[in-house]
Amino acid sequence: MPKPALFLLLMVLSASAASAETFRCRQADGTLVLTDNPANFPAGCRPEKSPADGGTLSVVPTPTPVLPEREPVERSPAGSGELKTKPPWRQKASALVEEYRVALTRRYRTMPVAEKRKVIQKIEEIKKRKGKMLGQIEASRLPRRERLEIKEILAQIPP
Repeated sequence: MPKPALFLLLMVLSASAASAETFRCRQADGTLVLTDNPANFPAGCRPEKSPADGGTLSVVPTPTPVLPEREPVERSPAGSGELKTKPPWRQKASALVEEYRVALTRRYRTMPVAEKRKVIQKIEEIKKRKGKMLGQIEASRLPRRERLEIKEILAQIPP
């Protein structure tokens, strides 16, 4: 198919998709639901009119929650049946990285200068905690492979 015809076809398809009507409703907890078919509204959702000017849609990513992992458990060597728990390093490292991402997102949002300073201080505190955690991991008796995996996770936080 020649390029101009393909371009024209894409333009027609995108124009038809852009003309689709959007319906809005608000749930009891305040959540706004947008759909192209009002039959898809959840139960108890109050229909709302779209803004007259068409408005703009802003998508702000929400941090994904870090679910707590169960702590790894190992049996004591003598077979005495005692259980020892190991610190969940991967979970702690992932939680620290997620905390950093949330703080970084907040840093770039529009907010008063005093709040922005607090967020910047929080980022610096997270970086210090990263350094402390790296030191603890080096001092631990974790296998080399696990230490490297945890270092890779923490590498997402710049020095």
